[in-house]
Amino acid sequence: MPGDRTFWTQKRLFRVSFDAECITDRSPPRVLSPWDFGFAGACDRVARPFWAAMGAFLRERQSCRMPQVRYKYARVCSMVALTRLVALVSVFTAGSVMAAPAHLVRRSFSGDGTFYAPGLGSCGISNTASDFIVAISHDMFDTFPGAGPNPNTNPVCGKKVTASFQGKSVTATVVDRCAGCNTNDLDFSPAAFDQLADPSLGRIAITWDFA
Repeated sequence: MPGDRTFWTQKRLFRVSFDAECITDRSPPRVLSPWDFGFAGACDRVARPFWAAMGAFLRERQSCRMPQVRYKYARVCSMVALTRLVALVSVFTAGSVMAAPAHLVRRSFSGDGTFYAPGLGSCGISNTASDFIVAISHDMFDTFPGAGPNPNTNPVCGKKVTASFQGKSVTATVVDRCAGCNTNDLDFSPAAFDQLADPSLGRIAITWDFA
């Protein structure tokens, strides 16, 4: 059946005119649409313009799509970069948690409680036997976050700890560093130790945490 067909690319309008025998010359370029492809063999004079126009159509289509492809590629690259960044941050965060001192990860501690005769402590403060003070282990003192070469400025100085033993408890202030203590041990002033047990015991098993 004779007739015209018109279709759009993204930037150019192509008009195809045909009849039952051959493509007409009314609307150059003489381009066959896919549904009219069977007419291509009917006229030799149409073949050359047809393929020329089809090449132009494909080039136009390619030029229209390339920015979209680049845009999509850029989005994919951005997502990949973001994913890698998140993964990298997660790895470093996990590493920091694993490397953190034990007293930052754990809340409660179990160790031995002892007492000593206080004087001028590592925090630069002088105390007496009647003060409610405590010395923490050298390991915990030296690795406390923010600790530097000057023990007087250690952030742990002045912090409170609450220790318990057989239903009794006492709160004391950190003022010193115990060189002979294991990691979770505490060395109290006589007054603080007396709140937990009779001094004659000398050493007791305690649980404690930072107040």
